[in-house]
Amino acid sequence: MITFDTRLSKAQWLELTGQFCRKERDIQDLFDALFSLSPKQVKQQYAGYVLLHVHRTCPSLLSPKLPELLTLLDKGARIHSSIPRQLFSILQDRDVPEELAGEVFAKAVDHFLDLKNAIAIRARALECCQNVASQYEGLWPEVYELANSIQPQDSAGMRSIGGRILRRAMKELEKGQ
Repeated sequence: MITFDTRLSKAQWLELTGQFCRKERDIQDLFDALFSLSPKQVKQQYAGYVLLHVHRTCPSLLSPKLPELLTLLDKGARIHSSIPRQLFSILQDRDVPEELAGEVFAKAVDHFLDLKNAIAIRARALECCQNVASQYEGLWPEVYELANSIQPQDSAGMRSIGGRILRRAMKELEKGQ
């Protein structure tokens, strides 16, 4: 049996992903690992990798669990630093149910604006904001302001993502006028 307590290889992540997607393993096992406390949050980190693979392979399996996943973004230092990045990676390219859209957008804005967050978290959070704005009206002005707030001293990757999102926001705002 593979546990989330030990270093897993990519092959093992994919094996676990297949087991979850084929429902040979209960998805709750993955969620238990995501919400567990372990030394240096190793279990959460590896569960986060598997979570992203599950999203990419069988995203509908996670749909009913989105509200529960969002609560991980409120855990702060009690979760592994990779978890917000994984969650925003999931939320940046999927349909967000209307009842969760405001919460997802607000959490993404908060994580983007927190300059203490890693660049990957901030970038994925901004992409998540763009995704929600593309699904629900009225959010493009805020996405424009967020993308426009990226500074020249920010990383090249952040500037590139911000520039792409800024151009999209400008197009969307022009269409709305």
